[in-house]
Amino acid sequence: NIMGRRVLKLSAAQLVHSQFDLDLIKLRYGFSESVTLIPHADYDYLPAHPAIRIAPPQMINLLYFGVIRPFKGVEDLLNAFDLLEPTQSRFWLTIVGETWEGWDFPNRLIAASSQRDRITFVNRYVTDIEAAGYFAGADIVVLPYHRSSSSGPLQIAMARGLPVVVTRVGGLVEATALYEGAVLVDPANPVSLAEGIKQAAALAGERFQGANSWIDTAVGYAKVFDAVALMQNPLSHPLVRRKI
Repeated sequence: NIMGRRVLKLSAAQLVHSQFDLDLIKLRYGFSESVTLIPHADYDYLPAHPAIRIAPPQMINLLYFGVIRPFKGVEDLLNAFDLLEPTQSRFWLTIVGETWEGWDFPNRLIAASSQRDRITFVNRYVTDIEAAGYFAGADIVVLPYHRSSSSGPLQIAMARGLPVVVTRVGGLVEATALYEGAVLVDPANPVSLAEGIKQAAALAGERFQGANSWIDTAVGYAKVFDAVALMQNPLSHPLVRRKI
């Protein structure tokens, strides 16, 4: 807390990407007036790539993408998938991510699942090219986080216009507020997650407009940089010179 205050005081400007983060700063450090909120643009940097997909074309491919850690909630997704199957065998689950912190509980759930023949598990780091292929092969992106300030996989999914199922945590509620393809569910709740997936199934095949553009983000940063430049050399600003 003490070091955080010192770092903030030494910085020329502070930026956050959500009101959630801004509220955290105010709660921890007692101020937020000097912090600028600039929503992050959707990630549209991945190259075009043919779909990487094991799921048969007639099935709805659910994609989880990202590292596998305790707070990511992958075990909730696996339990929700078991609730969907086998009565609703139209779903296929693809999990792409590297295990961190020794969190192999999802690995064990996959091995024990009666539906494991409808689960693709890529348990390693993948390149940007591969990532592009897995998103191209997805029908719905599912992110069952227990907590999250923001999410790169969510930003990629929205840039591609995919339906998304995300938990109501952290900055994800704000990030999806203007995105018509989002279905929000309760965190750490496989039943709610399963219901959200069934709701999102009606959106499979549709494409939606991304929530935030890079132009808006760039304009926000430019304003902050201009303000910092004025603070560093106030006498050089034309309005200041005119007054002098």
